[in-house]
Amino acid sequence: MNIEFHGKVVVVTGAAHGFGRAMAAAFAARGAVIWACDLLEDELRET
Repeated sequence: MNIEFHGKVVVVTGAAHGFGRAMAAAFAARGAVIWACDLLEDELRET
């Protein structure tokens, strides 16, 4: 299945590591604009 998210904004909480990081990367790879947030600033910057 080829789903694209161009022109869409996705908010990902818990994006600093684990599933949140993987989801942010997957949506971004499919064209979404990502608003990522987490309490762990250093790891969030890495994401």
